[in-house]
Amino acid sequence: MALSPNQVAGITENELPDGNSSQAKTMSGRIIEIAASLFDDGTAGTNTEVSAFVCDSTYYPNGLKLLSAKIAPSIAVTANDTHYVTINVNVKTAAGAAVATYATHTTKSTGGLGSLVALNLYTLTPTAANYLVAAGNQVTVAKVKTGNGVAMAGADGVDPLRFVIMAEVL
Repeated sequence: MALSPNQVAGITENELPDGNSSQAKTMSGRIIEIAASLFDDGTAGTNTEVSAFVCDSTYYPNGLKLLSAKIAPSIAVTANDTHYVTINVNVKTAAGAAVATYATHTTKSTGGLGSLVALNLYTLTPTAANYLVAAGNQVTVAKVKTGNGVAMAGADGVDPLRFVIMAEVL
C-alpha cells in the first residue's frame, strides 16, 4: 500500500463533520500528538462528539497509550454551576461503542476548571486506568452541555475549541 506524502511525513489529517478537523503528527520516536477542533454555536443541547483519531492496526498493531489531554478555548468562558460544559476525551470501538473515558472536566465553578481564559491551554483530568487504545479503536473528543450550556468557541465557525492529546505508540 502506498503512503500519502502526509503519512510519509508522519502526519495524518481527517476532515470531520461540520467543519471540524483532527490531525495526528509523530513528534519524536514513539510519541504522537493528536490535535482536534470542535465548533460551538453556544446554544443549549448542542452536544458534539467526533472521532479525533483511529488507531489503525496497520500502523499501530499494539495500540496506543494516552499520555495527556488538553483544551484551548478560543473565547473566554465564565464558570457556572448550573449552565456548563463537560469536556471528554473518550476511547471507543471502531463501531462507536464506549470503552472508557480517558479524561474529563467541566466549566463548573465547583469541582471544575472554572472560568477559562481565551487561548490558554488547560489540562483535563485523566483517569489512569483508561489510557489504553487498542488497535482498531478510536479516540473521540466531546462537549456535553448541561442547563443552557455555555459557548466554548466562537459562533462564527472560525474559532474552534482545540484539543491536544499526546499518546505513545506501544
